[in-house]
Amino acid sequence: MEYIYLSECESTNDYAKNLLEQNQVKSETCIHSDYQSKGRGQVNAVWESNKANNLLFSLIFETKIEIDLIFCLNISVSMVLKETLENILKTNVKIKWPNDIYVNQKKIAGMLIENKIRGKEVVFSILGIGLNVNQLNFKNPNACSIFQILKSETNRTDLLELISNKISNELKILNVNRFYFENNKAKYLNSLLDFNTEKSFFDKNGEFVGKIIDIKKDGKLVIQSGQKTNEYYFKEVSQF
Repeated sequence: MEYIYLSECESTNDYAKNLLEQNQVKSETCIHSDYQSKGRGQVNAVWESNKANNLLFSLIFETKIEIDLIFCLNISVSMVLKETLENILKTNVKIKWPNDIYVNQKKIAGMLIENKIRGKEVVFSILGIGLNVNQLNFKNPNACSIFQILKSETNRTDLLELISNKISNELKILNVNRFYFENNKAKYLNSLLDFNTEKSFFDKNGEFVGKIIDIKKDGKLVIQSGQKTNEYYFKEVSQF
């Protein structure tokens, strides 16, 4: 893994995309920064982070993933983050579909995955990750950090290298395993926040009560409400 450090940038994902477009970067490169002035999450949601407190990075990988397995990128990255944090925090960590990582009902990490597609194949992936490490206070009451849980600082460089290498190893498996989704579906479902638990949701028709019962290969979330089941893509449904 090659590491490119930036003291500050607008967005590590945008920086990575620019390098790719100019053919100035190779696969297995990590762009990491102490601060992002325009850090963003899914659908341009703002990512809050104090300077030099957290991990803000983008991983660039050349891939050979067929289009129908594109959601497996979300599965692989989120499971690496979940399992790594569980080893550090010694507590349960959950995935909030599709891109967030939660501890004790609070968000500790998020990811933004952007892909370059050629034909029917994903040929490059940029995996943007924000992980709250040593930040003490947040404006958002729904956010938390490793420091808040452990009451001690974590070496960000060591953690970055650990996560980067774990994701690299997992993507090598995904690149050659046509049955990655089938092999990891049950583990992913059981890792989802509030899986099989009745909660309030909101879709284009308004608020309703339902429970997550399944995930489809293309990433659609399956929610049962009464006797009906509905499937949702990203941003078609939100959870209270």
